[in-house]
Amino acid sequence: MTPAIPSMAAIPVRPEYEALAREFGTFAEPFGVTVDASLERDLVLVAATFEVVDRHVDAIADASERAALCAATLDELRVGGPGTSAAALDLPGEIARAIAALRARLASVEPFAVELARFFARTERLRCTARHGEYVRCVADEARCAAEMTLLVVPVAGGSRFARFFRVLAEIANLVDKLHDVRGDWSRGEIRVRPGWRLYARLSVALAARVPVLLVLSPRPLRLAAWGARYLLDGPGRAVDHARG
Repeated sequence: MTPAIPSMAAIPVRPEYEALAREFGTFAEPFGVTVDASLERDLVLVAATFEVVDRHVDAIADASERAALCAATLDELRVGGPGTSAAALDLPGEIARAIAALRARLASVEPFAVELARFFARTERLRCTARHGEYVRCVADEARCAAEMTLLVVPVAGGSRFARFFRVLAEIANLVDKLHDVRGDWSRGEIRVRPGWRLYARLSVALAARVPVLLVLSPRPLRLAAWGARYLLDGPGRAVDHARG
């Protein structure tokens, strides 16, 4: 008998993650990737896992405590079960449920754990750097890690045209997210780099450099450009509401 998959219904998903999960078919189907109900549930599950872990880590001001939570999350993902974490830290219930649900869906947790560890490292560096160039590189790096984790539940080869497209799309989405949110992140003390015209210029140049690559990789560049313009102007979340309408 197949074990029941833990419910994720009570765990919220951040708007920018939900946008990519719910509208995944917009990007995938032109490449011949069928997004059925099962795949969409898996995509939302991955998005919810990002959401809950990222939210709890962001809420911790102390770097050593953040590192302990990241280590405990990785231990729970790799080993699973109460009391198995080598970090000897009780995980928040939301994270434990998310990890349990993810473990039940993945054929192998190790590739996801490897990318999640890289994601944690890049996100921590993004928090600590005061250099504009390094901050922008970290934004792109953490997006690539998130893309790799997402692609683990999608039935495509890692070197396929769609996989290359999705990695660039993830970078663009994260750059847009930072353009909207970097000032708020700084005011809450979540990053060290000070937002100003130089940082906005760096983010904008990185975004502009990736857009032509994405359009070349896309089988439907005009449709993609229309969606991207709405996402850029509206910001994460509101573009989702418009798409549903």
